Amino acid sequence: MLKIFESNNLLVSLLYGLLIPIFLVDDFIREENLLLKLLSAGLIFLQSLFVNYLIQKHRLYQFPNQLAGLMIVLLLLTIPEAITYTPFFVSNFFTLISIGMILDTERLGAAPQKFFNIGLIFGVGVFIYPPNIIMIFALFAGLNLLRPFSLRERLQIISALLMEVFLVGVYHFYTDTLSEFHLWNGIKHFSWIKLSGVSNVFKNIFLGLLLFFILASYWAYQRKKLMQVQRKISVFYFWGLLSFLPVVIDGPLEYHKWQLMVVPVGTLLGIRLSDIGSKMASGIFWLIFATAITFNYFEMFTFEILK
Repeated sequence: MLKIFESNNLLVSLLYGLLIPIFLVDDFIREENLLLKLLSAGLIFLQSLFVNYLIQKHRLYQFPNQLAGLMIVLLLLTIPEAITYTPFFVSNFFTLISIGMILDTERLGAAPQKFFNIGLIFGVGVFIYPPNIIMIFALFAGLNLLRPFSLRERLQIISALLMEVFLVGVYHFYTDTLSEFHLWNGIKHFSWIKLSGVSNVFKNIFLGLLLFFILASYWAYQRKKLMQVQRKISVFYFWGLLSFLPVVIDGPLEYHKWQLMVVPVGTLLGIRLSDIGSKMASGIFWLIFATAITFNYFEMFTFEILK
């Protein structure tokens, strides 16, 4: 099954895009929030294409394939509550673009405009979802992995972010709407982890085992790879590690916030599957696919008592 995706042809990506209608059949029938779900599905599909592009560009696989994009889409569809349009999706897209720009800096000389642009793009995502400002540490971790330490480069990123905050703040000040300043309100409403929104035992077990598998595979990502490839994979690893922070500090822990983690986690899972045997990789794929079908269409019969 997965051999279909062993290609660097982006047209192959359309095949895993066909997974999306499978999990939206019920929404097509009931026509409830269909537009928002289609929009969210389209955004995650675009992000999966961009991840595949980055992986092919930086040669993070030993053999060309589309497994990272496939896993991103499949893992999102596994959690039904996450198939909805939220600011997380859009903000995460800007974080992904910033990560992609960080990967391009490995052999880049002094280029202050490049780092300033990274800060500008990242800042747009922060305004859309303020708790994502924590992901600036993922950008800095990427710079630490790929380039010699330079305080100037980090200050250029921070200055771009602060410039956006200043300009928007000035606008709100002169229009007497400073109390509506989105970034300030977002940060002001930070609150520590609450588990009230994640009461489904089976979903918690699935997500827990998945995250444990991804995080425990750190050394496997480094095996038999060039040093520069190891570093770039580590950028995604630290992004996935840090992506949990906005989830837990921004109010109650809820399943739709899986959107914040699915891109780095799906990317790492795709990289891991490309390194193991095809039979085991296919088995993991079908296990996740069966889990997704169960959570989407059989939850009302199987798991209601556990909520």
